[in-house]
Amino acid sequence: MLANSRVYNVVAPSKKLEKPLAAILNSTVAALYRCLYGRSLGREGAADIMVVDVKMMPMPDPSKASEEILSRLQDSLDAMGGRQIQPFLETAFAECSHWKIADTMADAPVVLPPELLSADRQQLDDAVLELIGVSKSTERVKLRDQLYRELAMFYRQIRILELQAMENRRRAQKGKAASPREVAREIFEALEPALIRRFPESFLPDGETLETIELPDGRAKLFDEHDFYDAKSLAVGTHKLALRHRAQAQLAKLYCDLHRPGFVQLPLSEKSCVLMQKNWGKYYAEMQTVFRRFAAERTEDEDRLETIIAELNRLLTSPISS
Repeated sequence: MLANSRVYNVVAPSKKLEKPLAAILNSTVAALYRCLYGRSLGREGAADIMVVDVKMMPMPDPSKASEEILSRLQDSLDAMGGRQIQPFLETAFAECSHWKIADTMADAPVVLPPELLSADRQQLDDAVLELIGVSKSTERVKLRDQLYRELAMFYRQIRILELQAMENRRRAQKGKAASPREVAREIFEALEPALIRRFPESFLPDGETLETIELPDGRAKLFDEHDFYDAKSLAVGTHKLALRHRAQAQLAKLYCDLHRPGFVQLPLSEKSCVLMQKNWGKYYAEMQTVFRRFAAERTEDEDRLETIIAELNRLLTSPISS
């Protein structure tokens, strides 16, 4: 790696201290220092950190650590290295896409994100706090909890700034006639997060035994329900899939209609398959009323209104990654 204004060389005093130093620099204490000593860029929540900033940070010295603390630092880093590091941003704010909604949650109690609840991170931070002189475990737990709350609040405020900046950019373009797609996305992002339910994640029955099948990509078609051989089967393109019962075949077709190919989970019981389809159908119908109400506030043109609703339905039924 070439060291430049974005990638810096960090050298440990000895080979033995390389991993402990890496652990310390990946601790939540170091993350807090980055917030305190870094510099903000504009009003959009972006931040930068330079060598002069890093040199001011009071980092714990791994050469002063006992063998036991060194071991804990290394074990924690090894554990964290085997997984994906997640954001310090609370889940509710990460999923929020409109600044007005985020602003109403600004003073809500902190709900720690999954990263700050990870056992390996908590073990790492406990070792770092002991290294800097907090000898009592009860005091370390109390201090760590306070550290996590403060860091979560910091990232919460950054997220609100980001959402406000996004809204400001949209308003700056309001002189242009917004396309139906732009109007639909604005409506969708302003909806309460709790109102949005995704298929199939939000509709799979709790505690139900599921099985995984592979659905090919393509147009799906059910056979006649009175077909002696294939009433329980589903045709997808040139493939024919044999399912457990008619209700499971119908549910598999719904997956295909909503463009969910690949490995999918289906309930084993006929009752759960029927209920899953019924719940989705009811929810989808309710959302049509919601979409029509909001779209009617933006246009009186019937064709444009229907186009906006169609785009809202596309956003609703698209996979989460979209």
